[in-house]
Amino acid sequence: MKRLATFVGLLLIVPAFAAAQMAPPAPPAPPAPPAPMAAQVPPTPQAPPAPPAPARVLMPPVWDAIAVEDAMRAARMVDMDQVREATAIAREASAQAREAVRVDQDHIREMAREAAAQASRFSYDYRFDEHVGMMPMAWSMSSQGEGGNYYDSGKSLLSSGQWDRAITSFDRTIASKSQYADGALYWKAYAQWKLAKTEDALATIGVLRKDYPQSRYLGDAKVLEQDVRRSSGQPINPDAIKEEEIKVLAIQALGKSENAIPLLEGVLNSSNSLRVKKGALYVLATSEDARAYPILLRYAKGGGNPDLQYEAIRYIASRREGQTTAKDLQDIYNSTTDTRIRMAIINAFQSSQNKNALVTIAGSTSNNVEVRRAAVNGLSNLAAPQELWALYQKETDNELKQQMISVFSSMGAIDQLEQIVKTEKDPAVRARAIRSLGNQKSERTGQTLVSIYSADQDVNVRNAVISALGNQNNAEGLVGIARKEQNTELKLKIVNRLAEMARTSKVAADYLAELIK
Repeated sequence: MKRLATFVGLLLIVPAFAAAQMAPPAPPAPPAPPAPMAAQVPPTPQAPPAPPAPARVLMPPVWDAIAVEDAMRAARMVDMDQVREATAIAREASAQAREAVRVDQDHIREMAREAAAQASRFSYDYRFDEHVGMMPMAWSMSSQGEGGNYYDSGKSLLSSGQWDRAITSFDRTIASKSQYADGALYWKAYAQWKLAKTEDALATIGVLRKDYPQSRYLGDAKVLEQDVRRSSGQPINPDAIKEEEIKVLAIQALGKSENAIPLLEGVLNSSNSLRVKKGALYVLATSEDARAYPILLRYAKGGGNPDLQYEAIRYIASRREGQTTAKDLQDIYNSTTDTRIRMAIINAFQSSQNKNALVTIAGSTSNNVEVRRAAVNGLSNLAAPQELWALYQKETDNELKQQMISVFSSMGAIDQLEQIVKTEKDPAVRARAIRSLGNQKSERTGQTLVSIYSADQDVNVRNAVISALGNQNNAEGLVGIARKEQNTELKLKIVNRLAEMARTSKVAADYLAELIK
């Protein structure tokens, strides 16, 4: 939901920012009141009016259409089933808290811990990655627990010129020994160079060579080392970020010139910031010059460092000429174990509606769960419920099963959800399917939920059914199970949900009235 809210916010902020650039016209001065007749004197000659100030010329913002498309895709991929489930859990937690107040403080603390554990399942760390010039922020993908968060944070800090803070983030990535550690060493040396810490930058490059002799950042590090040695002893340039903006504007302006392609290659091969190099890749991606695409594809296949490969893949995925084949993308996918690169390929498969490739990735147990989850999400608008069901039946990871249940819910696949409820052995997965049924508001699902409640004595299952019926505002179903429920605690939860409906549901209000007669 945060992603959707952020995207909508961008749409509101950008027009407001543009409007703010234009100064409103000054209101005309009110005319002076006439002087009394006795005090009138000949008017003093007025000086000619000053010429109007020249109109302020604004540089039009440079938009990255691909970044906009990424943001829109991210907004569309919000898991509404999880949002609804999180809302239902929050409502249930609120009802539990009210119940706890009537008991004792120990009970309050215990239930608060339980609610926090439930809510943590819906916590996502979404961050942004700055693109060229005045562009919208695009969603970036990172790996929790593998140093990816600190690495992405460090690159964002570089883009805003916060060199010291960027170094701190890269140090954390390096300490984690994650798959991003070699990139963190390179960008740490770059930040140290910007701080005029020549010896430190050279030492960091030395660590990169020693600890990661096969790193794809070594070519960039060699160029950086030469620049560091040439600039030895020079003070830090306080306008480094402004110089980057100037370079980006120059890159954009020269994009259609005859000499643009060799100039862009020079930018990519020099010690420029990632932001500037992204700008060069973007111009290559939008260029009609026949020489541009082979360069872009070379970087997508790993011709540069992994950061540039990730950006190049995004750009070739957004080209509509069909030059990039499914085999090209599959070869790139198979050539790397970098989660971020594989995620970019999955997005490319989704953009090209390559359902078969996504099914293969989602069904391969050799892929990590994060990658397979992304493939499952990509299938939500491409696969039929029966195709996803075939994957579910072979799946052994319960976390991924729950993700598939979310996709079934978004598809409205009631048959598959009911089948999961009937056959699933894992209580957490089964409870998830029950709550997802509650998001399908129909008479059929209401009846199914009531029958599940009657047939299953497991307390967790019954709690899930109560939550699902409550999410449907199904007062008839709740009253039906309440009349037969002998467990006082469960009945109290049912009555709590009915109490929330009493103002709008006559069925709920009538039942509550029965209880106090």
